[in-house]
Amino acid sequence: MGVLNEWARKCFEYAIRRGKTRIGVNHEELVRGIGEEFVELCMADRYIKSKHVGWLTEEQEEMVDLMICCMTELWNQGVDVEKALNDKILLNKKRAERCRKETL
Repeated sequence: MGVLNEWARKCFEYAIRRGKTRIGVNHEELVRGIGEEFVELCMADRYIKSKHVGWLTEEQEEMVDLMICCMTELWNQGVDVEKALNDKILLNKKRAERCRKETL
């Protein structure tokens, strides 16, 4: 198991313990949870230091929370997080190359 998948497993484990998710969460619950984190990001300040992780700003901490939320629910659905990220990065690379060719 790679590092990102191990982190996703831990995120899921801690989210279960904290009552933030459950096994087999449905789509509405998933969207609600991610939406709540997104609202916190919208309200966060770009320049004020986080109260919880002092070397991050509020905005940065909330972006990390969104990452954790997504990793948690991907793990909950049995997704190989590293493979999913890698495949999407490769897709975006191809799209970027195609865009570059179109602008030349």
